[in-house]
Amino acid sequence: MHLISAPRKPIDSFFGADRWILDTEGWRIVGVNAQLFGSSLTREDEQNRWLEEQLIAATGRPIALFLHKPLFLEDLNEGPASAVCVVPLARASLVDMLHQRGVSLVVSGHLYQYRDRTFNGARHLWVPDVAFAAQQSHGGDARCGLTLLDFSHDGVEITKGPKGLSRTIWRRSRAMGAIDSCVTCRYRQLC
Repeated sequence: MHLISAPRKPIDSFFGADRWILDTEGWRIVGVNAQLFGSSLTREDEQNRWLEEQLIAATGRPIALFLHKPLFLEDLNEGPASAVCVVPLARASLVDMLHQRGVSLVVSGHLYQYRDRTFNGARHLWVPDVAFAAQQSHGGDARCGLTLLDFSHDGVEITKGPKGLSRTIWRRSRAMGAIDSCVTCRYRQLC
């Protein structure tokens, strides 16, 4: 039995849910399991129905979607299928749903690069890793780093982290009880 086709309950009880929502600062922030798109599993259909319900329930608030893989590299209609982004067949219906429901920000991290572009009125943001540089370029900035997203009623401010930002975020996060240790301190160029 493959992990992705295993019954969901044991996996979710160990790892936690593979999709989530957060309503904050006037935004609806939605996270989904990018690995399911194009899988043809029952879980893909469940997630698609759940996603549409969450987007509809946003009722006029701006929406940000977080997923591991980017929807595409260069163009919404590109093909063929690739392991670096959502497969074309699943992408077409997903992009249509996101556009119909007014998703304004799509954030992913799979490529270990920073890139910020707008397509069809939605901002597509790739964020880098704090510890591993990209092995090959896909058109973004392949250096390690942090990206700060500050959601507010006025929009979202996106800051690509300069040196020193990681320490500031660590202190702020630790004070709020979010983390117990600084995972970036061993990488002195980031602190």
